[in-house]
Amino acid sequence: MNLRPVFWAAVGLIAGILAWHRFAPSPDPSIPYGNVSVQGVVDSFPVPSGGPRPGITVRLKCDEISGNLLVRLPGAVDVAYGDKIAAAGTMERPAGPRNPGGPDEKLVLKRKGALGRLTVKRRDDFRILERGGGSAFLRRIFRVRKSLEEIIDRELPPPERDVAKLILLGGGTLDPKVRDSFAKSGTAHLLAISGGHVAFIAGIIGAALTVFRLPRRAVFGFTILLLAMYCVMAGSSPSVLRAVIMIGIHLAGLALNREPELSTSLSWAALCILCLNPMELYNPGFQLSFLSVFILGSLDGTGGNVFFRAAASSAFVWLGTMAVAAYHFQIFCPVSIFSNLVLFPYLGVVLACGAAFLALGSVSGPAGGVLGGSLWLSVKALLAMSRWFSSLPFAWFHVSPPASWEIAGSLLLAFGWAFRSGLGRKNIWIFTAALLALNFSAWSAVFRAAPEDLRVTFLDVGHGDAALLEFPGGGTLLVDGGAGGDGGSWDRGGNVVGPFLRYRGIHRLDGVLATHPHYDHYGGLETVLEDFNVDRFFHNGDISREFLRAKGWKTETPLARLSAGDRLLSGGGADISVLHPPKGEAFHKSPNERSIVFRLEFGDFSALFAGDAEKRALRNVIQNFPGAEIRADVLKVPHHGSDPGPVLDEFLDRVRPGIAVVSEGKNPFGLPSASVLFRLRKAGARTVQTGISGAVTLEAGRDGTRFRTMLK
Repeated sequence: MNLRPVFWAAVGLIAGILAWHRFAPSPDPSIPYGNVSVQGVVDSFPVPSGGPRPGITVRLKCDEISGNLLVRLPGAVDVAYGDKIAAAGTMERPAGPRNPGGPDEKLVLKRKGALGRLTVKRRDDFRILERGGGSAFLRRIFRVRKSLEEIIDRELPPPERDVAKLILLGGGTLDPKVRDSFAKSGTAHLLAISGGHVAFIAGIIGAALTVFRLPRRAVFGFTILLLAMYCVMAGSSPSVLRAVIMIGIHLAGLALNREPELSTSLSWAALCILCLNPMELYNPGFQLSFLSVFILGSLDGTGGNVFFRAAASSAFVWLGTMAVAAYHFQIFCPVSIFSNLVLFPYLGVVLACGAAFLALGSVSGPAGGVLGGSLWLSVKALLAMSRWFSSLPFAWFHVSPPASWEIAGSLLLAFGWAFRSGLGRKNIWIFTAALLALNFSAWSAVFRAAPEDLRVTFLDVGHGDAALLEFPGGGTLLVDGGAGGDGGSWDRGGNVVGPFLRYRGIHRLDGVLATHPHYDHYGGLETVLEDFNVDRFFHNGDISREFLRAKGWKTETPLARLSAGDRLLSGGGADISVLHPPKGEAFHKSPNERSIVFRLEFGDFSALFAGDAEKRALRNVIQNFPGAEIRADVLKVPHHGSDPGPVLDEFLDRVRPGIAVVSEGKNPFGLPSASVLFRLRKAGARTVQTGISGAVTLEAGRDGTRFRTMLK
């Protein structure tokens, strides 16, 4: 009797029970939100937090709730795994995507085994109660990691320092522009510890152990043990876990004089990772890591010389993972076929320099300093090559996330290729029929009719503005782009606006419009102008080519000044009338008072975009357009809900909006003003705040106006 199916069914049942016990939500987790105080034990290695303000993030096993929290601590605090701490801060309720195509915070927290995220703003709101808790084994492992990080910090400057940490130790932060160059050269996977890294380290460990003339099985056993310790120290990401488990199974098979099978070791690796954390199934690293190895395993029989086999492997991995990578990262990198032929082997040079540097640096500071120069030079060359490959013509393209049928088709082709030798004539016909069905879906999408409705989306970009107008017939206009990435801040253009545009299938914009030169409005447009084809850059007269060059922008998009009386005809029956600033108006000390104000009209629908207009600008609009020119169904509330004084009441009386959208987020100014929100409701407007409701979408067509928010 064949018991193999029974065995695997039992394994699956046990894994399911373990997963349910660990990840099923409790009926009442009793998680407090808002301003809270918690105590607990640090359950992870502290990692740097991204953003303009330095800080670290730890996972905290709390006393007050049955679960873990991610806690962001301010500054470079001396906290370690096992410390019991007390912290007071703001607990945010995890939400789904705040913008169409945006990240799902709930899913991110589940993947990290956390119930919520606590932000501690002041150093005085955090203290260490006890040290030395947790597992003694893990404390030693993380102590070693910290000492290795300190060696790298001492000898290498950024960005080489940050890249070296990622490649050698895993985790950490990286300058967005450096990470972008690796992404656009198709080599971002080199920054994550994976099979190549682990195989190289296993070779170093094995070579070192043979010096002691240990028996073959002892060498394999010690190598597996040390790799497991390295896996823990490197953060146990899916790629490093997969590599360590597969290499461990391979070495165990050699020790037992058995030839391991790729499919068996790959399956065991996936099973172990998903038993530990079933949510890793949704991790892009998990999906791409296993898919890449599966594809490489199907190429064992590829003939030809070494270079041909390497080129074939690079091409097939790129083709096989293309749809999954595009879904998660919205990028298509043909250059990766060639860049990986150069940079993947070169990674061995970086790893060799890094291993020698850390080994000597742990024993002798001066000796490590000598090798620190070689590591710095090797990483610098890696950075230069990634930038060069990413700068080549047609190296990369931003794409929309593929549809389900496109991902299914990609995986079908990959699996069909892997099992090509086992496909009989009957199955070949089934395979072909499936591909024809996918062809039908693809071509039906190509010939889909242009939209007939007007769509307006107010994006949630925090304290700032960004809105996309999609006109009947396919025209597009982006109004503002949120704040950019200056000073290490989070770039709304690259992280919110760009992914949203690609999610909507938009790769070219008819225009972008900066209402005025305040950074929370125009800053994010820099990334948009770099990554998308834009026909025209509209502004209020305060932005010039010299202004943009002084800011370091490289765009050559034609500029066009707008002022009151100008009209933009988008086609499809939509019309934009500019109401402010007046023609020939002299420069004003407040950019807000020269903000572009315009009215959008489509059939019976109208919307008024008031930018950051304040008292003087609103008064000008009221006086210069005394008729019904400013009446609107929807009002983009001026200046994030700031109170301009009594003029607001007269302005609202003239506009009479049914819906008022306040584009706002966390800010030190107390916006939106409670007085403004009260007066909006008093005027009969349904008020929606992007900081609470997420992105707001309005669709106007023959059947009326439809309205929805991302967060219900």
